[in-house]
Amino acid sequence: MTSFLILVVMATLNLALAGYKTRCDVVRALRAQGVPDGDMRDWLCLVDNESKFKYDATYINPNNRGTDNGIFQMNSRYHCDRPSGYSGTKCWKLNTDGCQDTCS
Repeated sequence: MTSFLILVVMATLNLALAGYKTRCDVVRALRAQGVPDGDMRDWLCLVDNESKFKYDATYINPNNRGTDNGIFQMNSRYHCDRPSGYSGTKCWKLNTDGCQDTCS
């Protein structure tokens, strides 16, 4: 019974943390993309206010009929899913684990 309880607690904790990046994860990803340390505070403020560090965050905008996606909340109407937008990136890629499409 004890091992079952531990398994349930671990599964619950894993679900609670799913889709979340720590501040350090974001700093490492931004540094890997060449963001200067002097700009880091601004980027962390942006991520905190836009998505609360959740890389799978989405928000449907009723006014412009677009959807904000990912840790930076890139809008589907202007930045992704469009040939002229954000490097031709698919919006769903902005909501997956990892920062390749989100941070580049």
